[in-house]
Amino acid sequence: MKAAGLFGLGQTPGGCLAAIQEILKDVEALDVYLLHGVLAPGQTPPDPSDIARQIQQKDFKSRVCYRSCAPIDTFDLSSAYSTARETVDKIAKEEYDRVYVGITGGANPMIASTFHCAMTYLATEVVPIYAQGKGQETERTYVAPDIRLAVLAEEAVRTARSGQLRLAAQLANRLPKTREWSFARSCLAALAAWDDFDYAKASHDLQHQGRHCAEYRSHPCLSGLADTVDRLAAVAGPMARITKAFRDIEGFKKRASEQEWPATARSGGVLLVADTIENAKRRLHEGRYTDSVLRAYRAAECAVQVRLFEIGIHPSEPRAYGEAFAKVSEKVNGEGPLAFRAGLDLLKSIGVECERKIVDYVYDLCQSRNNSYLEHGYVRVEKNSAERCVSHCETICQHLLNHVPPDRWPDLSMRF
Repeated sequence: MKAAGLFGLGQTPGGCLAAIQEILKDVEALDVYLLHGVLAPGQTPPDPSDIARQIQQKDFKSRVCYRSCAPIDTFDLSSAYSTARETVDKIAKEEYDRVYVGITGGANPMIASTFHCAMTYLATEVVPIYAQGKGQETERTYVAPDIRLAVLAEEAVRTARSGQLRLAAQLANRLPKTREWSFARSCLAALAAWDDFDYAKASHDLQHQGRHCAEYRSHPCLSGLADTVDRLAAVAGPMARITKAFRDIEGFKKRASEQEWPATARSGGVLLVADTIENAKRRLHEGRYTDSVLRAYRAAECAVQVRLFEIGIHPSEPRAYGEAFAKVSEKVNGEGPLAFRAGLDLLKSIGVECERKIVDYVYDLCQSRNNSYLEHGYVRVEKNSAERCVSHCETICQHLLNHVPPDRWPDLSMRF
């Protein structure tokens, strides 16, 4: 492990040597960066620079390398912060696996600046270390590795809560692969894949971490994550399998001819529709209103497709299962894929009821989607329009899949 120590010094060693000795119990070698204060006018010796030289003369049998020693304005927080930031930037370029930060001794502006800069600007593992003194002796040394990790985990979960799952996973990737941090890291990576509709990729990690959810249900930071993973892990496998089945046009004839296929398509399809609606809501919460409308449209389209799959019609290749297509061949030519509106028209022609309200909602949803900048128009979608489209989408989906009772619709929300 490549490790460094960053220590601020005042008119005493401030537990620096004791901290280094404690650190060397865990690492083979240590690079040390020192920041020492300056005497104020009228202040009596010893000079902090002399203390720094004494520290550097200590022999640790070549296990310690003193990389830099710089003065810092002990009494000016702005100046101290600037100097501490310069030293932390040097450390960051070295790409250490772990950086210990001394929080003993020196003067408050120096210690506060050093600690804050290290916690804020170092992407590696940052470990605060404090040496408690008793007179000139060190009584006890405290190492607090979890402070930075807890802050980082909280930031990752807070980012996920905002809907930015991919960014949250990138933040969590800085957590170590140990204990609860490994749980947070793996779960957020899986949820980021899930948020991108990659159910196959997310399924393995969600099911694996799902076995550990009970352990973290009362964790102050990870309880919401544990609840979300527990719920999604239960349906991850079926969702990965149904998307694979829907993609497989060549094998669709055999699959659709099986007696249990309608129930399989229905139960799996409802999961996909419910999750796409939740995805639209996350984009709405995130403030990405156009993306929210596109997903609301896709959820409603997916609901239509689920009804088509149930009767053996593949939306991408209506003729894939000839026996089923023969029953609707007079109503659709089957020469190309069935788009959202065409698929809905086919369902209506074979007896699926669509009251006027549903027809109006479909029209509004299609217009909002088609006129948006990411589709065919130049309209910038506003919040109220996105909220209306998501609401319409839910009504459309519940109507088209009304043969699935409301209590059978799964809770696929992400609550952190």
